[in-house]
Amino acid sequence: MKYLHVEPEVVGGAGRGTLMDRSVHPPNVSKLYFEFDFWPRDVLVEGFPCWLVAASAMERIKTAELTGVRAAAAEITTSDLFQSLYPNRQLPKFLWLKVGGTPFRDDFGVSKARITVPSDLLIKTRMFSLVVSDRAVKLLMNLGLAHADIYEL
Repeated sequence: MKYLHVEPEVVGGAGRGTLMDRSVHPPNVSKLYFEFDFWPRDVLVEGFPCWLVAASAMERIKTAELTGVRAAAAEITTSDLFQSLYPNRQLPKFLWLKVGGTPFRDDFGVSKARITVPSDLLIKTRMFSLVVSDRAVKLLMNLGLAHADIYEL
């Protein structure tokens, strides 16, 4: 099976009420309140140190029996910026995507090793990268993942 580095669009971040241990890297989040600043309509988005997935996409992930991931509840809000950019846009239900699989074995995993990927004209090195199987990437792209950076590993 082929694996890819997936870097979803960063659309916001942890808001007030998030419980996070910042003494470790990446921070350990035990309760997530996520505030969207914008949304390009992708089903998988990011706000360090968490990923979120549209509930409808999570159902498809479960149906496809993809491994290494589960969903958890999160409090989702939108910022003043979001409301000014999209006064009539309603977000679908989003869930906190908890990735616990082994990279290069499960469909979803987080690599703790440094991964080097091209970024425009630069090369960037990331730690704690989302590593996703090609079958999972295909599913997500069919559901709407137009703004993520995806690189073969």
